Amino acid sequence: MIGRPLRNGPRCGQRSPRALKDFVAALGIRDHNGQLWNLHSHQFRRTFARFVARHVLGDLYYLRHHFKHWSIDMTAYYADEAMDHELLGDISRTREDLQ
Repeated sequence: MIGRPLRNGPRCGQRSPRALKDFVAALGIRDHNGQLWNLHSHQFRRTFARFVARHVLGDLYYLRHHFKHWSIDMTAYYADEAMDHELLGDISRTREDLQ
């Protein structure tokens, strides 16, 4: 688990920045200045939120819990670019029908 302390060692989450730097270097991912992209794990939050919001079984309330947001508005902000509000309503109604 990320963030759990190891015995007499660093927290697991502290190793991920190095792994991301190695990943970027191995693939040669560069920014518009030609420098290696400074990738951070936090950048994946919005991607994950969009993925969940687009999925037919996606649930913003689950996502809110996952991100530990206080409000659904913050969660909707993360997923907003992915959301077609009419489609989201259709998905929500279909999910309710299936339950």
